Amino acid sequence: MKITVNNADEQKLIQRFIDALNEKWLDKMESEDHKWAHEHNEEPNLSSEEYMFIDGGLYEAKVEIESKEKPLIVYDDDIITGECYICGAHTVGTIDGCSIDYAEYLWLTSEESCKSWKCETCWGKEHEKQMGINHFIEHRR
Repeated sequence: MKITVNNADEQKLIQRFIDALNEKWLDKMESEDHKWAHEHNEEPNLSSEEYMFIDGGLYEAKVEIESKEKPLIVYDDDIITGECYICGAHTVGTIDGCSIDYAEYLWLTSEESCKSWKCETCWGKEHEKQMGINHFIEHRR
């Protein structure tokens, strides 16, 4: 089985997920699937034999990188939280409120990024100040 991702960070994430499935979660998933099916008088999503094929495929899985692949993204920016290094306010989300890809998530939650994290108010004040400096420089020329 081959899984293709956008970059090395995504490759590590997916490989960790596959390892977790192989080590303990695939058996639990099968058990829960069959338990739910029995309780609801339904057929399980996959048969025991199909789970065996999935298990074999995961054991042989190769996670490859292809930069043309769409990056893994999350549409909820609220997964990013932090403390403003200027005023100490607890922040949730990002300034732009846009979706976040995995590489951006890793950067935003990195120690280096957290040291310069700003709340929206402090970011706005700093941005206005910078814009004023740029405006002043433009008019001095």
